[in-house]
Amino acid sequence: MTERLRERARQKAQTIPGFLGYDLHRLAERERKTIDELLRELKPEGDATLLLLCRTPRKEHFLGDVKSISDYVRIAPESLLSLLRRLEVLDLFSSPLPSTAKDALLLAALESDVDDDPEGENHDD
Repeated sequence: MTERLRERARQKAQTIPGFLGYDLHRLAERERKTIDELLRELKPEGDATLLLLCRTPRKEHFLGDVKSISDYVRIAPESLLSLLRRLEVLDLFSSPLPSTAKDALLLAALESDVDDDPEGENHDD
């Protein structure tokens, strides 16, 4: 693969959902890092562009896909797993909560206030 073609493939993979390039691009944005900084964390032995061109691991075969990708681009599977889990957590926190979840959080917060003062002794005098 020529350098020009490699760079075009790398850029394109960052714009298409379903590719690790897209996932790592989103993670880089959320963590205010560059793709290259994330790739350095993974320490690929070969061409890092190959990692960006890999498909996102499927939910139903997640660990197997992570292992296959890691073997293919020669990185530690734990490193790739860590990056993907970070993205998953950031996605959860950045997505809007459904109203039932919001209600549950409000109820939990209210119950927490009541539990802190079980006797009702905390008065604002």
